[in-house]
Amino acid sequence: MKKNYNVLSKEDYSTIRATFLSEDFTWNYYRYISDDKDKYYVFKHTYVKDSNFFGTVNHFNDFLKPLFEFLKIKTVINVTAYLITKSLNAKKGFDLTSVNKKTKTAIFYIEHNNGYTKFKKENIENEGNMFVSFSSKENRIEYPTTNKERRIFLNIEYE
Repeated sequence: MKKNYNVLSKEDYSTIRATFLSEDFTWNYYRYISDDKDKYYVFKHTYVKDSNFFGTVNHFNDFLKPLFEFLKIKTVINVTAYLITKSLNAKKGFDLTSVNKKTKTAIFYIEHNNGYTKFKKENIENEGNMFVSFSSKENRIEYPTTNKERRIFLNIEYE
């Protein structure tokens, strides 16, 4: 597993963050997670699924090009943005393990909050403008934030 902090210029990071936080950006309901005392919601926006592009390819390339250049991506497999609403206690996460075990996965965190990604040996805190890259074989669980309104991250599977 590799962590990279402040990977994009302030301008590129601000553009990506502003896009995800825009009122014009569409989020699709994915599911909700609940236990006896808490409930939170997960929304997603899929750009690429099984190497098939959705939406305007030019916008996609312009918008995410700095991320792809940083990762030195040859082939994009899946790209999905996730928005997780605030939780009261964040005791229950949701599994986001990759189906394709032969690829690499990178998570790009959009904002700083106390949500986190739990791996077998380590928890990665949500920090804006940070990448975590790892083998898609690694299992992980995503947990919501309890100190901010939402948690947003981009999940990228690639070769």
